[in-house]
Amino acid sequence: MGIHVQDEKTLVVELEYPTPYLLELMASPQFFPAPSHIAKSDPEWATKPGIVCNGPYTLEKWRMNSELLLSKNTAYWDKSHVYIDNIEIYVMPHSATVLSMYQLGELDWVGSPFMRVSHDISYKLLTELHEDALVYWLAFNTEKPILNHPKFRKALSYAIDRKSITDNVFYQSATPLMAALPSSMSLKEMPYFQDNNQELAKQYLQEALEELELSLEDLPIIYLGYVADLEIHHRTTQAIQDQWRSVLGITNIQLHPVEYNVYFDDVTIGNYDIGFMGWASHVNDPLFILNSFKNKSELINKTNWENNEFQCLLDISEYSASKKARNCLLSEAESILMDEMPIIPICSMKKRFAKNPKLKGVNISNLQSVDFKSAYFED
Repeated sequence: MGIHVQDEKTLVVELEYPTPYLLELMASPQFFPAPSHIAKSDPEWATKPGIVCNGPYTLEKWRMNSELLLSKNTAYWDKSHVYIDNIEIYVMPHSATVLSMYQLGELDWVGSPFMRVSHDISYKLLTELHEDALVYWLAFNTEKPILNHPKFRKALSYAIDRKSITDNVFYQSATPLMAALPSSMSLKEMPYFQDNNQELAKQYLQEALEELELSLEDLPIIYLGYVADLEIHHRTTQAIQDQWRSVLGITNIQLHPVEYNVYFDDVTIGNYDIGFMGWASHVNDPLFILNSFKNKSELINKTNWENNEFQCLLDISEYSASKKARNCLLSEAESILMDEMPIIPICSMKKRFAKNPKLKGVNISNLQSVDFKSAYFED
């Protein structure tokens, strides 16, 4: 790739191969221009109030784990179409407090993508839905004994009743997922496997145990980790644990709730057995999710799994000028991922939220962002 400046307002990017996601990528935060002279003189410049930026708002105040205040950027090129002067963002760990503040008129937005709120306490309030590229899945540490056996992983996957979980935990805000990609990025109409296929799950378990020369009683304790203070994580993993016990007779799965920062570090360094997690791409393109499993040497690959054919398909897809051909290659790669099953997909999410009825002009992305640039309050 080559980059050169043609004039004060033109940047020319020359590519080695077709890149259909280029504009999507360039519009993502990691490609936002930054003032090099400030960045070089102060490595912490982006974490401080008064940050130099070229967006519609600038950071005026930041109290860690408490609140942020965004103010209209008077130097923004399109400031005449920025109608709200200030946006106050509150960081609050307790959903009940957030819901109460919204009902009292102290907040104008509550729910996704800023926080997930349990359906039990919010179903009457959070009634707006929007497509999302967020998925929930179980990740295996495939370098752990037993968990490195594909048939054992597939047995656990096929024994899960995703519809029951989405109906009773997520309700309308999720759909069962039998693919690696979220519904909004789906490459094929048919699922890669059948949900709640108990007979096949039992068959794979029996074959795995025979090949491992083990019995159910020989299985070691397997820890199923999740973020401790997220109720949705607890309820989902508890349901999965119960289903594995009732369908497969596996009683050695222990739930392992861990504080978020510790959990993230443990999963990244491979200090886990099975981990429940949400996964969202920063670019609205299937490649950016599938690439997460390309090389086990990369920190983004939490499973330590890799496959040569999978890698080749992703590499070839980069050079495809045809969208149809590219999607076929990516779908074939996804099929390998679902056959090897280093992850167990659970559900594809929708954003569920409530906002001030007078708040208009908001642009909601399928990714984890909301654009308030041209938002306004209707009289």
